[in-house]
Amino acid sequence: MRGTLTLALALALAGCGDWTEYDGQGPAAAPAVGAGDLDESLGDVATAERLDHLILQGLLQRYVTFDGAQALLDYDGVAASAEARILLDQYLALLAAVDPTALADAAEVKALLFNAYNALTLRGVLAQYGGDPGWSVSDGGFVFFQQPAYVVGGVTLSLDQLEHGALRGDAEHASVQAASVETRAALAAWFQAAGGEAGFDPRLHMAINCASLGCPNLAFAFDGPRLEAQLTQAVAAFLSDPAKGAGPEGISQLFTWFEGDFARGGYGGVADFIERGRPDGLAGVSLGEGLAYSWDLNIVR
Repeated sequence: MRGTLTLALALALAGCGDWTEYDGQGPAAAPAVGAGDLDESLGDVATAERLDHLILQGLLQRYVTFDGAQALLDYDGVAASAEARILLDQYLALLAAVDPTALADAAEVKALLFNAYNALTLRGVLAQYGGDPGWSVSDGGFVFFQQPAYVVGGVTLSLDQLEHGALRGDAEHASVQAASVETRAALAAWFQAAGGEAGFDPRLHMAINCASLGCPNLAFAFDGPRLEAQLTQAVAAFLSDPAKGAGPEGISQLFTWFEGDFARGGYGGVADFIERGRPDGLAGVSLGEGLAYSWDLNIVR
């Protein structure tokens, strides 16, 4: 029977990828780390039923700090540390090798996909921002999310395809429609492995981080056994922040952009989601107003 693969142990098996700069003009070796470096030693990853994501958790514990309620990431610190760069690339090599459909249950799959999105976003920022704290993922019309420069489960894809295809199950989204037949099939299979429509959970929007101040915080790595508690924590933290979640000045633009998602997964819409996920419910929340969404980089300044 397939067992748990501890990533700390698997690090000894994985090769590290090249730390190549990415110019934003097309797929690059750096964000796609693992695509060409996999060897037989990673065979256990492809058949693992459970992952514990200790490496990502360790990196976040070391390089994430808080300014009030806002989590900030020390991108410069990661870039300056050879050890951190190697660990991140090794973690991404493991994600490139794992088969999401082989995991034990939907919680394991969701944790994997959340962590993959967050780790790949981190890697993409490191490859593109060039040490400029004024750089933003919104530059160039959000091309950052559109480049098919990442590898998960042996599939080369973009962050948009991972989010909209595998996490949201939106087969008609433009990013998914632009993918190859093989990629679309993989995204659909991962969505089903994560529970499909019956298991859809709009809390995913508080689990993935777009490297911007307006996003829900990137504070920890998810893992299957603790996923429910972690999602509850992430939602409560976001909705308790009146500056970007919900409060007297309004609610996050996430509730406008993905309004339909909050009427899925057993929720009755945005108001129901906020009432159930926010510690103080709807008290003091102006549902009719939208908060300004900051695309400024979530970097330690």
